[in-house]
Order: sequence, then structure tokens, then C-alpha cells
Amino acid sequence: MLRLREGIMLAVLSIAAIPIAAQDAQTTRQPIEQRSFSALSVAQCLDAVQRTASRQGYIQHTDQHDPGQWGLYIGGAPLIGGSLVVYCIGMEQSTAYIIQAHATHPSILATPEGLSQEITQALHTATLP
Repeated sequence: MLRLREGIMLAVLSIAAIPIAAQDAQTTRQPIEQRSFSALSVAQCLDAVQRTASRQGYIQHTDQHDPGQWGLYIGGAPLIGGSLVVYCIGMEQSTAYIIQAHATHPSILATPEGLSQEITQALHTATLP
């Protein structure tokens, strides 16, 4: 089981590292953020990501998951050129997450850093009793 989780984590990290093609000189990209919370489930992680992204104008394109093991959120803001990929990975006693955000027009859309901070705050809030 540990080898499977290590394999999933390596696969996710390698996919997350693939650069997104820049289409505009104003394009900004947030460095991939990786953290974990010990009191957060994969389902809570995906729910917090979906709610936060939705408030920022992102439309969810993919919701794939294996309950308790991993979850993947892929969304975009098609009218204003943003994309968001978040991986939620169930570990032994915690859930790790990886955020990769991209914005073509950061003056209109939340900056990738801002969106990442909002998601991180939502995930932190989800761990509170």
C-alpha cells in the first residue's frame, strides 16, 4: 500500500510539473504549492477547493477521485483565461495537496498566488472543529 501511495505521489508531482503554455504576455503562473493537513480528508479537500474556485469564477471540468486515497480538481475560467489544477492525496494520517494555478489576465482574475492563498485558507478552515 505504501508503494502505491509513493507511486501516486510521484505521478502527481511529475504531472503537476508540466508547464502550461503561455498565450499572453500578461500570463502569470503560481509556483506549485504543496502542503498537508493532518485533520483533513480527501473529500473535505475537494469540497473546499470546489467552493473556493467557484467563488472566483472557475468552472469545474473534472472531479475524479478514489475516496480516502486521492482526488483531482481541474477547473477553468474560460471567459477570462484561468486554469486551476488541485490534487488532494490521502496519506497515512493527513491529506496532502498540490495547487497549480494559471491566469492569462491577472488584472481581471485573482492572481494565481491569491487563489492559492484562498484555497489554502479554505483548507485550513475545513480542519477546524
